Amino acid sequence: MNGMTVLLLVAVSFLGVLPARVLGDQTMAFTPDDKALLETPALVAAIHHLAEPRPGELLLAGQRLDHVSALVASEYRGVLQYHRAFALARAGNFEQAIALSDKFGTEFAPMPEGLWLNLELSAAGLDEVSSKKRWAIEDRLGLILPVGRWGSLRDARLEEKRAEAANRPPCDAGKPVIPVIDGERLKAIAAQFAGMRMLDEASRATREAIYIGLNPPSFAQRGDETWISADAAPLWHTAAECDAQLGRRGLALQALLMAVASDSAQQNFANDLITKMLESKVEAPASRASADGLKRVIDLYAKSSLHPRALSLLDKTALIPDLEKVSLRASLTKEWAELVGQYNTVVRGGGVLFGQALSEVAAEKLVAPQYDPSAK
Repeated sequence: MNGMTVLLLVAVSFLGVLPARVLGDQTMAFTPDDKALLETPALVAAIHHLAEPRPGELLLAGQRLDHVSALVASEYRGVLQYHRAFALARAGNFEQAIALSDKFGTEFAPMPEGLWLNLELSAAGLDEVSSKKRWAIEDRLGLILPVGRWGSLRDARLEEKRAEAANRPPCDAGKPVIPVIDGERLKAIAAQFAGMRMLDEASRATREAIYIGLNPPSFAQRGDETWISADAAPLWHTAAECDAQLGRRGLALQALLMAVASDSAQQNFANDLITKMLESKVEAPASRASADGLKRVIDLYAKSSLHPRALSLLDKTALIPDLEKVSLRASLTKEWAELVGQYNTVVRGGGVLFGQALSEVAAEKLVAPQYDPSAK
């Protein structure tokens, strides 16, 4: 019996043998459901960190996640079923993995990692059925993540349809890049929000730094600079803290388990934060928002050609003096109008940005929505 099998057997027996948990000098009794939730980091580590996985071990871990999923609150189920689908795929049970991943966006929330796994498993072929399914999933990802590769792909497809309807060839040569995606800049925006304790903004921005700034994993495998990698682990860690402090336990668990999937060393952090959530001992810190910090974010958004976000943040804050806001707003509005004008001229009036037709929405009315992890 190897070490990983021992780990799995320990996890499997966890529900039946743990009457209480000791943390420091405190002993707390847990309900069966609570104990089931505490089992999940070890199971996810077993699924994702086997260098040469044996199908039986992967299936055992997946079965336990399925059992835990039936015990715990519904807000956790999609999160757990994603890792079960990942285990099924790694074990070579593709039919079941596809059937399970088909549920993301219907029975389960449309988590990008769930949608992407479904695309990789069932829509990567060149036949017509695969192509239609791939396009549908890519469009869904573009709706969820309007800023980034899938949002831009969706916009391009909408522009093609508008060009076809106008009986003219599509033309995009020389148009400005909107938005300008830079992974380090996305991480800097997330870090600014987190440092100012703007928790909701930090959670959204951190997830964008992952989903937009990093690459999706390839066919149920971990990889460098992907959503499941050492590069992603500290970002998932931050997102988990923010969501736990906001009381969003399902989202916190999602981030925690992705952190563990990315780096097995995150298990202790995951166990501790799950315990604190179950005890309702997670408190939200006071905001540290400042004019200087907000101006740094506004500047980063402008450099990313995300002026609608910069303007929205500017309009919402009372921390930046009014006179300074007027000047900054005028500069941002002018720069954005010029960019959008150049863009729409190149595509002959048929431009689409963030899902919005430029012939129908004026530049100053365009919005560039942040990723909403609670979206259904």
